Amino acid sequence: MLFMWAQEERVHLMRRLSLVGKMKGPQRIAALLLDLYERVLIGGTETGRSFNIPLTQPELADGTGMTTVHANRSLKDLRDSGILTVRGGRVTIQDIDKLRAIANAAPRLRRHTNWL
Repeated sequence: MLFMWAQEERVHLMRRLSLVGKMKGPQRIAALLLDLYERVLIGGTETGRSFNIPLTQPELADGTGMTTVHANRSLKDLRDSGILTVRGGRVTIQDIDKLRAIANAAPRLRRHTNWL
């Protein structure tokens, strides 16, 4: 079972890596935030559409392969369009469907890990 999860994770990461070079700034930020959000849901540490993001803006830029300025502008575009809000290191997704559309991503499967 764990091997299957590891393989699914590998496929997911390879897909993300191949898309990063093809995505525009807001798409990259949307994909990263969506991925973090779905991982938080799988882990069961948060519910709803809000989650803590312990990343600085330079780290967010590094994680998406952009400069800090470009990442900040892209994040601002997502905030200005009403898709998400960021306050005090906490992201709230206002429109999950629009975020998925921008990131060109399908929902990930939710795993139940309470048996671990």
